[in-house]
Amino acid sequence: MIYYWILFFVILFVTFAGKGEKISLFISVLLFFLFFAFRIGFTPDYYNYEQYFYQFHDSPFIDSDNRVEIGFQWLCIVLPSYRALLIVYTALYSVCIYLAMQNYIHRRYWVLAFVMLFCYTPFVLGNMSGLRSGFVTCLFFIAIALKARYNKIVGISLSIGVMCVAYLFHKSSIVLFPLLLIPKSPLSDKYRNMLDFFIAFFVIVVFLFADRWNQVALSISDQMFEDNSYSVYFENNKDYNYNVVLIVKDVVVITLLYITLRFIKEEKCLEKNLFLKYTAVFYLIYLLPGSIGLIARFYYYFAFPCIVGTFYLIGGADKRIRQIYLSCVFIVILWMLFFFYRSAAIDFFMEYDTVLF
Repeated sequence: MIYYWILFFVILFVTFAGKGEKISLFISVLLFFLFFAFRIGFTPDYYNYEQYFYQFHDSPFIDSDNRVEIGFQWLCIVLPSYRALLIVYTALYSVCIYLAMQNYIHRRYWVLAFVMLFCYTPFVLGNMSGLRSGFVTCLFFIAIALKARYNKIVGISLSIGVMCVAYLFHKSSIVLFPLLLIPKSPLSDKYRNMLDFFIAFFVIVVFLFADRWNQVALSISDQMFEDNSYSVYFENNKDYNYNVVLIVKDVVVITLLYITLRFIKEEKCLEKNLFLKYTAVFYLIYLLPGSIGLIARFYYYFAFPCIVGTFYLIGGADKRIRQIYLSCVFIVILWMLFFFYRSAAIDFFMEYDTVLF
């Protein structure tokens, strides 16, 4: 794990020393690419995906009955080696990092954006572990970017097309399709009031029925996925203990959600308004128990829209709101790191090796 943090601090130094120059961003992203594209091991699913790759690569046909989606199978068939798969995936993720920083985040916030990217553990460590869901993360960001750039019909059509490709890599991405209908225009007073009511109702339900979310998620999983491929996530987590620490975490997340919603109501720029809405969705989802694997997967998917929305907000907030928001983000970072280091997955990140040297 020490090498991950060395990479982190080197990237922070390069970005800070570059004073917002594009070359410093390029070098930082290049270092990220080299670290993850040429790694050996380092993530929980590294060898599982290596086994998947050669299982499908050595077969000339796509197995539609396999739980692994056909898009990922096809990629394994056409690419020459597992290393090539890692290079293609890491290159796509690195390009998304560069585009998010360059196109949407002001250069004065690049250092803080890298802090959030590295320390919100699902954003990098989660996405680098699960290749199939990682492809969905990248494609979901591209879909949102297309929706933000083009008019209503063209934007939605392109974003749906991109997410259809994402579905070929992970079935869970089907739940993201309704989120493509989130409008980028500011909400009218009528819909603002409806949104406020829904958010308040959702938060109350989370607090009152926190220990029942696992059973609800299991029921939904069984109905949506015929092979019950996600049931294991819930079966392994039947008891969800809601305690004071979790309440504090949820209060902090609700604070982030409240400030984000406030800015959604005030923001007139369509592009910023859209990313702020997806940031709010991320914090809504983060109120649900992350120990449920399927829900935790959605933490991965919102990596780029959440970072972009966060720094849109910080850039437009007054000093007091900015300090409160950044303090809450810092508390969430501590929460994520604390539970990451307590998890069984930490063992897979302790040692790093590379084919480069």
